[in-house]
Amino acid sequence: MKIPVTCKCGCRFNAIFDDTATGVGVVRCPKCQNAIRVELPKHESADNDSRTIMPDAQSIDAPGLLLVNGREYNLEIGDNIVGRKAHTSSATIQLDVNDPYMSRQHVLIRVLRQADGSLRTFISNAKAMNGTMIDGVPINDKDMIVLQAGAKIKMGDTIVVFKQ
Repeated sequence: MKIPVTCKCGCRFNAIFDDTATGVGVVRCPKCQNAIRVELPKHESADNDSRTIMPDAQSIDAPGLLLVNGREYNLEIGDNIVGRKAHTSSATIQLDVNDPYMSRQHVLIRVLRQADGSLRTFISNAKAMNGTMIDGVPINDKDMIVLQAGAKIKMGDTIVVFKQ
């Protein structure tokens, strides 16, 4: 599907998404590289009647978790800011690690429910000064990447495993 987008810089372009995508997408302006949130349309059935798709019981209770140093941190549906635990941190998930290279607001992990009830998890840098790597590959500051089960997220010198 093509969705028309206008950036703050005035650039107009079409964002292209899979026809089954729902929720919120993130695209980059081809001119200024700003990340832009795009609301994706809700899908309707073939006879144009609205329908509700109920998620299975497993997806209701399990938006995923982060595993670090033998400790589990549960993710919530929606936005999760993850970073190093500190008195001055405003991260929603504060990892109890002694890593000066991990920012107090290191990554944003966004969990979205799809039309079929399944969950899709995305990750991007939040305010990380030292960057983030997913399975050994660095992610750019404005990227929003789909996070796969078992992915190893390197924040500072700490490895965090994403579990679904």
